[in-house]
Amino acid sequence: MDADDWEKMLEDLDAGFSETLLKLIDRTGKKDSEIYKKANVDRKLFSKIRNNMDYKPSKTTALAFAFALELDIDETKDFIGRAGLASPIAINLT
Repeated sequence: MDADDWEKMLEDLDAGFSETLLKLIDRTGKKDSEIYKKANVDRKLFSKIRNNMDYKPSKTTALAFAFALELDIDETKDFIGRAGLASPIAINLT
């Protein structure tokens, strides 16, 4: 691994819920509005999440975004862990 790879990996480790959500939305290639509507989250709450990088969502909101983003189980565990809701060991989504 070169220095750029290590830097990217460290950035991803430090990313919180809001930052991770925005990166995942970008990865889908869809508009923000498509994802938050699919998650049944209103524009006002999404704006709050987007503008507050320290935002801590409810478990329902975090899971709604995970489903809207069509994350696999491992990605979902990581995602809700970044929301401060659960450790990966404590979650059984199967």
